[in-house]
Amino acid sequence: MVAATASVLVLLTSLPQWLALVAPERMARESHALGLPFSPLGGVLIVAGLAATGFWLAVGALLIWRRRDPFGLVLSLTAVVTAASIGPLSVPDEIHFAGAVGYALAFLANFLSVLGLYLFPNGVFVPKWTRYLAAALFLWNCLGLWLAISGGPNPDLTLISVGSLIFFLSGPAMQVYRYSRVSGPIERQQTKWVMYGIGAVTLAWSIRIVVPLVAGELRASSTSAGLLFADGTALMYDASVLLLGTTLAVAMLRRNLLGIDLIINRTLAYSVVTGVLAVAFALLTAAAQRLAALAALPSEPATIIAALAVAAAFVPVRNRIRDAVDRLLPPRALLALLFTDIVGSTETATRLGDSIWRQQLGRYRAQVRRSLRGFGGREVDTAGDGFFATFDKTPLAVRCAIEIRERTGALGLASRTAIHRGACEVRGEKVTGINVHIAARLMSLARPDEIVVSDATRGEVAADGIQVADRGSHTLKGVPGEWPVYVLKPATP
Repeated sequence: MVAATASVLVLLTSLPQWLALVAPERMARESHALGLPFSPLGGVLIVAGLAATGFWLAVGALLIWRRRDPFGLVLSLTAVVTAASIGPLSVPDEIHFAGAVGYALAFLANFLSVLGLYLFPNGVFVPKWTRYLAAALFLWNCLGLWLAISGGPNPDLTLISVGSLIFFLSGPAMQVYRYSRVSGPIERQQTKWVMYGIGAVTLAWSIRIVVPLVAGELRASSTSAGLLFADGTALMYDASVLLLGTTLAVAMLRRNLLGIDLIINRTLAYSVVTGVLAVAFALLTAAAQRLAALAALPSEPATIIAALAVAAAFVPVRNRIRDAVDRLLPPRALLALLFTDIVGSTETATRLGDSIWRQQLGRYRAQVRRSLRGFGGREVDTAGDGFFATFDKTPLAVRCAIEIRERTGALGLASRTAIHRGACEVRGEKVTGINVHIAARLMSLARPDEIVVSDATRGEVAADGIQVADRGSHTLKGVPGEWPVYVLKPATP
């Protein structure tokens, strides 16, 4: 939060630099370069830059609000720092931006944006060696910051910029690798929108860095061609950053990316209620005061009556609007679904007898619930010896399943478990949807002491270092199509 607050403060202090874009001397040069009596470039740059800045600040605030895990905090910090650094990265070079603080913010944004691409969308480095690449990127940005601060008023950062571009290009490359080789079908649907935005930012940044290396006259914005190139690439960069933020929003709303859409649903409902009641209060107050004036009565009682009327209407209006929003945008969340039960429970109960089986079943349930609590699972339903639980992250569900298998084995029982990841409808304590049925059907394919996972889960499991074996494709009762199934391999000693 300290870094986020500092970024907002730098954003506020940068406003005079933004306004320098519409200085009379600069606008006269732009008009001359364009051959027009008036140049709109400065105003357009300000509008585009501040729009992108505001959008990313909103995304950062939403992520801070909704995601409190380490990966969520990295993403939220990246969004806020990106918002505050749009100025240093997009304002043409002749306008020096906030000195050492501006340079630090720009290099921090470069590091965080590439780090985010290495980790997106599940917080795991893919491939694993990209963590070493991230460390090298951090050292490179530290070197760039030192050269920028110690290089005087006009430091030559050409080499640093080229190196930063190469590092930046590795981020989209890792996303392409993850998309084509690791991600399951659900994750691909989530991230394909974001890939468009990443591609736009990559193109804009590459043009800005590479073209001046080929065409030397474009390096200095003191020339007409250089000035127009600086303004044009700055506008292109602002637009691409705004597009990337928009694609993130689309992925959140349409594909449940990062599990954000549920909070957006509630926020939208309460925002509409607040707006409706504010308008109603204003209209009722104005009408009551008008009637009081016509009747020569005091206006205070009329205002009190209007306030009471709005207060009485709040609950029914809120409920109606929330129902309408739920119908249009049902609350959904991307969850890891775990189903587990005891293999041969009926035979075991018959063999042990009712009294002993009841005691054994109680011990089993206690052990399962202990594992669920330990890995952040939420128990949704229990029937006999069967459990249905949800997790925010697939690796936690897998490690919980492994522990459940060990605890169940220590009781002399065999378990079977299935894990699937998919979008579900969440209404209160209920979790429903086709993916719940898929996870339940998968459990029937598990043999004693096996943990089976779906294709949608396999990518995250493999990225976490857990090996799986192909069990082939199977049909699931009531679910169309063939479904690839995988089983966790035993851990090697």
